[in-house]
Amino acid sequence: MMDLYVSFGQSHKHTINGATLDRDSIAKVTGDNFTDCRKKCHRLFGDKFCFTYDWDDIKDKMHYFPRGVIEVGGSE
Repeated sequence: MMDLYVSFGQSHKHTINGATLDRDSIAKVTGDNFTDCRKKCHRLFGDKFCFTYDWDDIKDKMHYFPRGVIEVGGSE
C-alpha cells in the first residue's frame, strides 16, 4: 500500500465524505501503487486537481496548506 498526497488549484473544490478539499488542504489517497492511486484521484476528483506528491516531497511545504491533510482513502 502507498499514500499519494494531492493538492488542488485555486478554484478547485470538492466535498468527499463531508470533508471539503480545496487550495488550503491536501488530500491523502491510499492505493496499492502509484498507478492505482492516480486512478483513484481521477475517479474522486476528475481532472480538477493540481499536483500529486509523496510525503517526502510535501512535508516541508505543508505551511502552504493551513487546513492540513484530509484522508479520503481511495473510496468514492
